[in-house]
Amino acid sequence: MGLNVPRQEYLLDHKEIIVQIRPEHRKTFPNTRIAETLLMFIRSQGGEHAAVDAAFIPVPLADYYGLPEESRTLSRSAYYVNDNVSGQAWDCELQGAAKELKRDGYLVAANCSGHAVWSLTASGLDRADFWMKRMLEKTTALKALSVDSELVWKSLAIASSGKRKRALPTLS
Repeated sequence: MGLNVPRQEYLLDHKEIIVQIRPEHRKTFPNTRIAETLLMFIRSQGGEHAAVDAAFIPVPLADYYGLPEESRTLSRSAYYVNDNVSGQAWDCELQGAAKELKRDGYLVAANCSGHAVWSLTASGLDRADFWMKRMLEKTTALKALSVDSELVWKSLAIASSGKRKRALPTLS
């Protein structure tokens, strides 16, 4: 049985490279749904052709995820084990998400006048529309549920750091 170690795949000179994320950075970036978020971002912000200049994607998605400045500028060599390629780790994570979307047939990449342009395919448009509708419907449905007034745990203390701490019930 192998270890479940977070890793990232990326292309370097058209060869696939697999690298491991350093243990101290395993929670630096979201570890799920980046590809779906990227897909929905391109659909919602890419205009009538659902196409975007890839260079402008990292900042708004970092904003969406609430990444602090140190995470946004973290180098690849500091984030990945044995990765000496220059650049930033967040950009590489987004490249990995784009690669996943390309592999699944949802995204195509092109070089237009020196700009890397990511565009959704017809199936990418369908998938993005599905996710966007599903998330809206799911959020609306969850908010509309009738729940018992005792559902919410009322003893929630706010620490001086501004982070929430749960007050756990004591067992007698």
